[in-house]
Amino acid sequence: MNQISEEDLEERILELLKKEKMSTIVLAGKAGIGKTWMARKVSLQALKEDMFDVSLWVYMSIMQKERALYQSIARQLSIFSTLRELEYDDNEVAANNILDEEDLEALKNKILMRLSQDSILLILDDEGKKMTKEENVIKDLLQFLSGNSFKVLITTVNEDGRHKTDGSNIVTDLKPLIPEKSLSLLQEKAGSKVFEITGARTLVEYFINRNIGLTPAEVVMIAKLLSYHQHDSELQGLEYLLGDLSDNNIDLAISLTSIKYNKVPDSILVDFNWVGSHFYRDQGAIHYSELISYWVMEGYLGNINFIDEAYEKGHQILMELMDLQILKQLDDNRLFVENIILDLKDIHHRGFGGTAKLGLTNVFANSYEWHGIGEVAQTDGTIKTPSTQRKAGKHSTLLLDGNCLGREDLENFLVSGEELEILGLFCSRIKYLPKPLSDMKMLSVLVLRGCDFLEEIHYIKELRTLTVLEVSDARSLMGLPDDFFTHLTKLRSLNLSGLQIEVLPKSVYDLTELHWLILKGCSNIKRLRRLKKWKKLVVLDLSGANSFKNFAETSFKSLPKLQFLDISNTMIRSLPFLRDITELTHLLVNGCQNLSRLPSIKSLSKLQVLDLSGAGIKEFQDHSFQKNVDLKILDLSETAITWLPSNICTHNFYLKGCSRLEKMNCLESPEKLEVLDLSGSSSLVDIDVNLFEQTKNLRILNLSRTKVKILPPLSNIHKLQELLLSCCLYLVKLSALNSLSKLEVLDLSGCKALTILEDESFEQLSRLERLLLSETNIKVLPELRSLSNLKELNFCGLSSLTKADFLENMSKLQILDLSNTLLEKVPPMSCFQNLTHLSLRNCRQIETLPHLEKFTMLEVLDLSGTSIKHLPSLKGLSNLRKLLLKDCFSLRAFADIKILDLSGVVIRDLPYGISDLNQLGQLALPRMENSQGSESPKKGSSMELLNEYQWAISSLTENVSYNNKILVSLSGSDFMDLLEKNHALWDTNFNNFHFSVKPIQLQNGIGGLYFHRDEYMFREIYLQSRHFLHFEGHLRLLEIHGFPTFPKGIEKLLRHSKYIFLLDNLFFRALADLGTENFRMMRGCWMDRCRNMESLMHEDSAGDFIELAKNLEILWISCALRLKNLYCGNLQADCFQSLKYVHLDCCPRLSSLFTQSQSLQNLEVLHIQFCDALITLFEYNSKRHTLPKLQKLHLWELPKLEKIGCIMPSLQFLEVGWCPMLKHVLPSTSTPENLKVVKVQYCDTLCTLHEGMGQENYKLPSLSTVELWGLPELTKIGFELPSLPDSSIKECPKLTPHTKTIS
Repeated sequence: MNQISEEDLEERILELLKKEKMSTIVLAGKAGIGKTWMARKVSLQALKEDMFDVSLWVYMSIMQKERALYQSIARQLSIFSTLRELEYDDNEVAANNILDEEDLEALKNKILMRLSQDSILLILDDEGKKMTKEENVIKDLLQFLSGNSFKVLITTVNEDGRHKTDGSNIVTDLKPLIPEKSLSLLQEKAGSKVFEITGARTLVEYFINRNIGLTPAEVVMIAKLLSYHQHDSELQGLEYLLGDLSDNNIDLAISLTSIKYNKVPDSILVDFNWVGSHFYRDQGAIHYSELISYWVMEGYLGNINFIDEAYEKGHQILMELMDLQILKQLDDNRLFVENIILDLKDIHHRGFGGTAKLGLTNVFANSYEWHGIGEVAQTDGTIKTPSTQRKAGKHSTLLLDGNCLGREDLENFLVSGEELEILGLFCSRIKYLPKPLSDMKMLSVLVLRGCDFLEEIHYIKELRTLTVLEVSDARSLMGLPDDFFTHLTKLRSLNLSGLQIEVLPKSVYDLTELHWLILKGCSNIKRLRRLKKWKKLVVLDLSGANSFKNFAETSFKSLPKLQFLDISNTMIRSLPFLRDITELTHLLVNGCQNLSRLPSIKSLSKLQVLDLSGAGIKEFQDHSFQKNVDLKILDLSETAITWLPSNICTHNFYLKGCSRLEKMNCLESPEKLEVLDLSGSSSLVDIDVNLFEQTKNLRILNLSRTKVKILPPLSNIHKLQELLLSCCLYLVKLSALNSLSKLEVLDLSGCKALTILEDESFEQLSRLERLLLSETNIKVLPELRSLSNLKELNFCGLSSLTKADFLENMSKLQILDLSNTLLEKVPPMSCFQNLTHLSLRNCRQIETLPHLEKFTMLEVLDLSGTSIKHLPSLKGLSNLRKLLLKDCFSLRAFADIKILDLSGVVIRDLPYGISDLNQLGQLALPRMENSQGSESPKKGSSMELLNEYQWAISSLTENVSYNNKILVSLSGSDFMDLLEKNHALWDTNFNNFHFSVKPIQLQNGIGGLYFHRDEYMFREIYLQSRHFLHFEGHLRLLEIHGFPTFPKGIEKLLRHSKYIFLLDNLFFRALADLGTENFRMMRGCWMDRCRNMESLMHEDSAGDFIELAKNLEILWISCALRLKNLYCGNLQADCFQSLKYVHLDCCPRLSSLFTQSQSLQNLEVLHIQFCDALITLFEYNSKRHTLPKLQKLHLWELPKLEKIGCIMPSLQFLEVGWCPMLKHVLPSTSTPENLKVVKVQYCDTLCTLHEGMGQENYKLPSLSTVELWGLPELTKIGFELPSLPDSSIKECPKLTPHTKTIS
């Protein structure tokens, strides 16, 4: 190649610029060749040599509007940056502000005055396409500069040959890098660690010499990809990566896919590739802070609980994109999107329309009214426009998370924020919007995301300039008036996701400017009215609106611009005709089980994604997809189709679980196919023998759980990475695999009919990382020594396996499962330093193990059922989480271990260093004798006994310590056997106990001992959070965790338990279902997350329940989503006579607690929160109920609570908050004289603290703390207050100083 050095090229261009007759120099070459870089070098050197007075850059890849162009020139010339009249702290920001305010003609005059008679080098960078509107702008600029001496330097791809050497113009073609330069640049950008790998330099040199003609951009991209492999000390990994790059012609999109790139969210990559108009991509440069804020607002950075964390995450992503050269730096703070369109449109089912929450860049594209988010600053849970910009009258942005403000703080923000154009609140706990919001006459974008408690938003109706509105996941907002959108005529984007509204306001159908409508998860909406005025609609998302049944239209002809339609997981029965929405790119109807037929899609030539998975589709109206040539993803999984249309042409084809599909034919354009997934298509028998002849780009083939007997030849699928054939029970023959040199995963597990693999099958599979042959009947294994890259090897149940000498070459293994084989001996394993899982379960012939001290990464070791007689020391296995030694009867070291108490739960000084394993989370030990001589079932015990009790029990006693003991669980069968042989245990060893019972899976074995470290670690914290007190006398506490059905034998434990915790259990609808006879000793009951519980008792069991309830002292119920009442029918007055503590938390269906007849003479604490339907504590009655001993009352977030209805003479602590319907908290007939603390917050209708209060003020001598916040209707307190700081009473506008009685 005729190549000159960079220095010579630079000198040549400088010489050309010195020639008087030379006016224009063009640097031409393909993208990434270094044109801009060379232009910068030339520009700097020309200025240094005084060839020009100034250089001006015009970035042609950015849409050039006249005003923006001259503002850019003014910035480069530093106009205004040092003017004395500026009084702002930040001159750069201030200069930008004045540039925006400056009249264009005045700006031009100042530029001419600044340039005076200067000579100029004008650089037109990246002039890659024929100019249209911009061409006139540039011509005007050249005319504007005609009074100065100037020359033009152009960088361009020059694809159309428009630039030619002619007269005063000369074109210089830039050549790719020579190999030496490529290697130097690659080493600089990739980092030194890559080249520290032995042989890496030679490998990279070979790659560069094989790919002569690399551009600097390509080299930088390759270096970035290589840097991901710095942790891999193996040369082979680099070799594979470089080989793939060569095969893919150094394609960035394919390369990112090949390395499973995950450093940038898919949604952001999809955003860059939105094929429609895009404000930031089309308009040009963007400040880095604005880009991050845009990602925050679109939801690309996940749920925003803390803005500071989201911003930091966004900054990391931004730096990554700059490294990948997807983003390029324009100046110190501004970026622009490189003028390349990555082929990543098919990486996300939902695309841009399904990932962006607002669609800002689309709805504001080509808008002259919106100027973007603007430069912002992030601090303390906020993102906002800097003060210097606000002083200059700039449009203002304010984003806040719920951790940085309350309602009062928000009001203060908004009072001073009349110029706000963008306002976003994330996860705020406000219940209604403050009135100053309605005065924001410039507000264009309003985002209220994740405001769970928001109930009222009527002030939004007055925001006539609003263009974008999101009110999402406001679960307390139950409806919107029909005229809500009447004045919001400019609205282009509307997101109401997750609202509980049943119908959309009528006025929404009159929004003629609407582009973007998101109703995702609006589960109560059943239908939409006619959409005839939504002619500009681009995105319509109804996914998860699971009550939605139909559109009013029979055709979508009124939506000609619709590109994205998602009605997934709705109840829709039929779709309107689709023929008129020819711009549609995404159609998603997955999970629509009532939809049995898809309208014709022949006219949808731009369709990229069609997802029908899980829909009721049985057939297609179209017999051919011939015109759907742009289809990237076709998903027909879990449908009842029996045949496929012809001419299917797609990249990713999913047919998972198509149980009626019997045959798979050839595809149109099979060379495009990358993923074919037929897993679970249980009727599939026949695959066309020619299917894989031309699928040269197929990466993933999944035929798991099909009835295929013989696979067609796979020899032409050279790029195949995953071949998944698990549970193909009828597969008898597998064609040769030696041509699949890029295969990484081979799963043949459960292929019971497969007995033969060809001898050469694995010889060329050096890239294979996962090989799964479990539960197959392969008689002779092929040679495995070439599989040096294996990370997972599973031969579980492979009866032909007797030796494992092949393991010596598999040093990268992380998971090794040789369970249930006839393996005679474990080979040396000293090279397995990466091993994390080792299973030799039921390898009966294994008696010895090699040393394990080098297995420092080992997390799971399963030796159950082996014949090992001695374990090597485990002390060095610091990461071991799971050790299973069940049925290792030959391990003599455990024979003399005694159980310290008859609960079988605490063991001292386990052998082999087990006691020192700090990370151990589960331990299954061989059966042992207890110290009383009772023996657990031995090896010959019947399986019927072992499977009878499918639970394990632990004892969480006070004296358990990790210093010298191990906490384990005893199986239910062993424990029950222990009780059977020692009847006196309840009166001796078990007189004081704390037992925890949990289900255990049969696959882990029933019987033996099981260690669970986390049983004890958080016990104290949990009990404290549940206000469990250590009562005097013997503690008899039972915890029952996570049972779907009643666990057999538990009743024997219930009968002896005093305090019972029922956690995550589904087996009862009422506490009485467990048998009232089993609760005779119960004094306290905690029921947490028992989702099926509806009551404590059924009406037919009232008699037995009464005796049970009379002794109950503690009742705690939390997260009982179906709890309707505490009891059915009428109970005796003294039924709850002993009750002292009641806690009810998150019981949304509970409407009342007690009747007036109930006597609660001993109740001391009543704590109720998050019970949405609770109206009153006691049923309405003219008689007031008295709680003579109640000391603490806590009522929090009870939106329907209207009345407390009781007298509390002994009350000391009163806490009431977020009860908007409550008008009083204390009765007028009795004042608790010992009251110490009063905290009442955000009760919207609370008028007075005392019901029926007169003019007198009570004296409360013990009162020390009063907090009254957010009580807009409170007019009088009613008792004398101690001296209080001002902050103790706030947001109480009607409580004047005159009415605040202060002693």
